[in-house]
Amino acid sequence: IRLNLYQPHSTTYGLWRTNNVVPINTWSLVCMVYDADLTTNDPIWYLGTGGVVSTPAVTENSTPVGTRTTDVGSNLIIGNHPSATNTWDGYIALEQLLKGKMITLAEFTNIYNQTKHLYGV
Repeated sequence: IRLNLYQPHSTTYGLWRTNNVVPINTWSLVCMVYDADLTTNDPIWYLGTGGVVSTPAVTENSTPVGTRTTDVGSNLIIGNHPSATNTWDGYIALEQLLKGKMITLAEFTNIYNQTKHLYGV
């Protein structure tokens, strides 16, 4: 499974993707941190799966230009595409809260290690 982030900006949207990094039929914990205040920032994904934590490589497919477009009043879409053409066929457990801070790899590893036993890992 590939991870994507689409972030609207006033002139050109930003689009970032990983390779196919999330295995199917395996419980995985995924976290993305991103600061949209600067167009030079890239998202960071953390992936915990099979007892291993990693930081997958990210490819910027479209560089954001302009100011970030507000997302106030917009839907947060997880596991689908806004057009509903790429629907996730599986389960998503939103165990963690959305946080207003950038977490570190060490913090993610701690969360992963504290929750993986709930899913038999």
